[in-house]
Amino acid sequence: MSYQFSLHTNTDNLHFHLSFAEKCPNYLSYGKIQYRHNGELTQEELNFFKNEILHYIEKEKIFTPLLKETNQELESLKKYFNPKDKNFLLRNKDDIIMEEKILKLGELINEKRENSNQRIKFNSIKDKEIVKLTKEIKKEIFSKENNNFKDEYNEFKNTLKAINEYFTNIAEENHGKVDDTLIKNKNKYFDNYVLNAIVNHANYSYKKNKISENDIIGEIIYKEYKKNKKRTRYDILSSFLSSKNKSNQFKNKYQVRQAVKNINYELEEAEKEFEKLFKADKEYE
Repeated sequence: MSYQFSLHTNTDNLHFHLSFAEKCPNYLSYGKIQYRHNGELTQEELNFFKNEILHYIEKEKIFTPLLKETNQELESLKKYFNPKDKNFLLRNKDDIIMEEKILKLGELINEKRENSNQRIKFNSIKDKEIVKLTKEIKKEIFSKENNNFKDEYNEFKNTLKAINEYFTNIAEENHGKVDDTLIKNKNKYFDNYVLNAIVNHANYSYKKNKISENDIIGEIIYKEYKKNKKRTRYDILSSFLSSKNKSNQFKNKYQVRQAVKNINYELEEAEKEFEKLFKADKEYE
C-alpha cells in the first residue's frame, strides 16, 4: 500500500495524521482477499506505522550512511571472486587440496551438464554432491586465517550488525518487530555471488587444466629420476610417500605443490602459444 503521514504543529497537542491506500486487494474477509473498506488498525499495524515514521526521520542520519558503507563493502568483497582481479581467491595454486576439490567439482559439473558452455546458476543445481562440495569449498575459503578477505568480510558483517541494531532500537521503542529483511537479503546476495563464482570457475578450470593424479606423480618421478637415474619408479614413490621424517614430509608437500605449479605453468604457456596461432590466422584472413 501507499501511505503518508504529516505532523501537525499548530496546536499544543503535537500529533500525526495518517492515511493509506491499498494498491491491490490485501485484506482477508469472509474467506476472500479483498480491499479493506473499514475497521480499526490492530496494535501490531499501528506499531508498524510508528516504526516506519521513526525510520523515515532517522534514516538520513544513521541508516543511509550505513547502507552506503554496506554496498561499498559488498563491491569490494566481490572482487575476491572475480577471475579478472589479482586477488581472485579461487586461483590459489599453493593450496593443492583446494585446487583438487575445485577440479573435482568441475568434473562433476561437466558430467551432469554434458559440457554445456552456458553460465551456471548455483540455485538451479539439483545434484546433492555438487551442492555439498561447492558449499564445502566456500566454507574453507571463509575459514582461512590471516588474509585481507577475512578482514573485509568481518567489516561487512559488523556493518550489517550495526544496521540490525538500528532497526532493533526502533522496534523496541514501539514494541514492534525487528525488520531484518535487508540484512537477510544482503547476506543471501553475497552468498549466491560466491557460490556462483565457485561453480563457474570450477567448470572453467576443469576444461582448461585437467591435472590428474598421474600428471602429478609423473612430474615427481621425472624430477627425482633426473637427480639419480639409478633409482626405479617404485623406489622413488615408495620413499616419497612413506617418509616418516617430518622434515622430509614437509619437503614432499612442497614438491607436490611445485609439481602442480609446473604443470599449470606449462598449460598456461601452451594456451598463450595457441592464442598467438589463432591471432595469426585471423590477421592472415
